Amino acid sequence: MMPTPDSSLRAIVAGSPILSTILNRWSSIDLPDCWLSGSAIAQTAWNAAFGLSPDYGLADIDLVYFDVADLSEEGEARQAASIRALFPDVPLWIDAKNEARVHLWYEAKFGYPMSPTDRPNRSYRPSRRRRGRLRFALTGGGCRSSPPSAYLTY
Repeated sequence: MMPTPDSSLRAIVAGSPILSTILNRWSSIDLPDCWLSGSAIAQTAWNAAFGLSPDYGLADIDLVYFDVADLSEEGEARQAASIRALFPDVPLWIDAKNEARVHLWYEAKFGYPMSPTDRPNRSYRPSRRRRGRLRFALTGGGCRSSPPSAYLTY
């Protein structure tokens, strides 16, 4: 039987000592609507495609979450620090960003305003590349996700 893109990505992620460490402790993260996002997934997949070490070229690990209850910069920094404290054995910087507060800084960074949203999983950032993201459900062993994404069971 030929591997599917889902099974191939699952195997690549599971084969990464860094990503598998994070995913094995996913339930301890405890952030609302949290996703593993960004360059760590894409870089790990490229590394597999080119026969490189799973952690080659990884600069950091990004987690995004959606919390309208605390839109403060201090709250976001507090969450990021608590996440880093959960993973002292991960040799990369781990960052956590609250997507619910994007509208507060977007105009200063990109030059035009963004309306607030009450919906998680909305992509705010324009990109020419398709970004990867994974969301791991804490019950049922499944994953909920929306394109561009990968569906995984971990």
